[in-house]
Amino acid sequence: MLFMGLLIVALLHAAGRPVAPVRRHNSAAAAMPIISVAQARRELKRPQARKWIQVGFRVLYKGAHIPGSIYAGPASSPSGLRRLRQLVKAWPRTTAILIYCGCCPFRMCPNIRPAYALLHGMGFYHIQVLYLPHGLNRDWIQKRLPIQSRN
Repeated sequence: MLFMGLLIVALLHAAGRPVAPVRRHNSAAAAMPIISVAQARRELKRPQARKWIQVGFRVLYKGAHIPGSIYAGPASSPSGLRRLRQLVKAWPRTTAILIYCGCCPFRMCPNIRPAYALLHGMGFYHIQVLYLPHGLNRDWIQKRLPIQSRN
């Protein structure tokens, strides 16, 4: 999966799109509430309990995503952040939200921290982040957990 993450970064760079470095956006991102794969799997049985948002790259979402999740776009880009803001702007601030990416190892993910910071800054406080230490492929798909694809 590291190869997949590096490939995506290389493709974005080759296409002339800026690739944002991973950095902390504010203190809220430093204290992100994490949910494990096992917890998330249980939560899938309660689809109305929260909104699942994929904040990564479109190619990954189209290839495989967690069932019921909504594509918001890569939060490492201004257009992805605009799309995320537009998606949630009318939602009640009490909405439970789970965000995930899975493009690369969690510690290197360029999308999770900006997405969390944006949502938190908009007044959403029931946000959880799916912890995929190695990426969606290794930590979810290879474990044969539910996926959906749009090819």
